[in-house]
Amino acid sequence: EMVCCMKKICVKKLVLSLDERTLLSQAYKNLIASRRSSWRVIVGLEQGEEQRGNERGAKLIRDCRKQVEKEVVEICDDVVSLLDAHLIPSAQPGEAKVFFLKLKGDYHRYWSEVATGEDQKNK
Repeated sequence: EMVCCMKKICVKKLVLSLDERTLLSQAYKNLIASRRSSWRVIVGLEQGEEQRGNERGAKLIRDCRKQVEKEVVEICDDVVSLLDAHLIPSAQPGEAKVFFLKLKGDYHRYWSEVATGEDQKNK
């Protein structure tokens, strides 16, 4: 998996080239994009079942939504911890540092899309 390969490179080689930064970004983007899309569809289905009064169907969909939310949070935590521990501290001021800070902001935003009230306050 591309994310695993890029994580190994990031830990061993703290200063990444433009191509390596792009590969890192794309690897995580590919990992998170399908889950974010699935989450949006699942939320719509859940709301539809609730409106129809189908509590059994809503519960099944809610369980699925919670699993997708867990996966999104794990991915976001993974990339943010990699950025905080290895990449941002070693990045040269300028383009590389801005790239990593923007990436960190993007994954905080993705996390906040799926987080609920108390979770958003605690992060």
